[in-house]
Amino acid sequence: MVANKGMVTLVVLLDYSAAFDTVDHSIMLQILGKRCGLSESVLQWHTTCLQSRTCAVVAGGMSSDTVQLECSLPQGSSLGPLKFIIYAAELHECIARHGIIMVHSFADDTQLCIQAKVQHVTQAKQNMVAAIADISRWSSSHRLKLNPDKSDVIRLGTQQQLAKLSPADKTLQLHDSTLMASTIVRNLGVQLDSELNFDDQARCCVKACYYHLRRFSVVFYKFGAM
Repeated sequence: MVANKGMVTLVVLLDYSAAFDTVDHSIMLQILGKRCGLSESVLQWHTTCLQSRTCAVVAGGMSSDTVQLECSLPQGSSLGPLKFIIYAAELHECIARHGIIMVHSFADDTQLCIQAKVQHVTQAKQNMVAAIADISRWSSSHRLKLNPDKSDVIRLGTQQQLAKLSPADKTLQLHDSTLMASTIVRNLGVQLDSELNFDDQARCCVKACYYHLRRFSVVFYKFGAM
């Protein structure tokens, strides 16, 4: 819809290092108490759930000392992703301060989108860079490690619109790194290309289908012969 209006979309897919493992328990409990209004026995239940966990490493028949976990959310549980969303709720407030109103989050996967006419791409870039700098500061204060070098950038639009962009328009210059725009990125298992024709996603699906069909044929031949 944006491309039909003659605009391009800048999308940044943020990458966090072991996001669930770095969630600070004390900060999490403060958020549950102050922002969510939990108190007394309910807050105590969450305190026990977070802080009554230990960790040890076992290898070659030997075991390390057991340590009390002061951070991390249990993965594979129903509460883990929900608690992370609550933990990172302020992230959306940081982003909104820079005029970026399109934000998509799924647990620790977050994508920022900003649209602009080709002639206004420079201003859109400046807003995105300012937002990422603010996100980085917020992440550090909440013990989360943002990886700008592993974050992905892609420009979405028609072939004609994208051809008007200069080489400088295709990069994001951050404080200590430069992000180059890709023509294809992977988002929640889907291959997104800059023109949104989904040819690469279709090829991936076909490749996966052929792979499983070959496996089925091997199993069928093996058991059919028996």
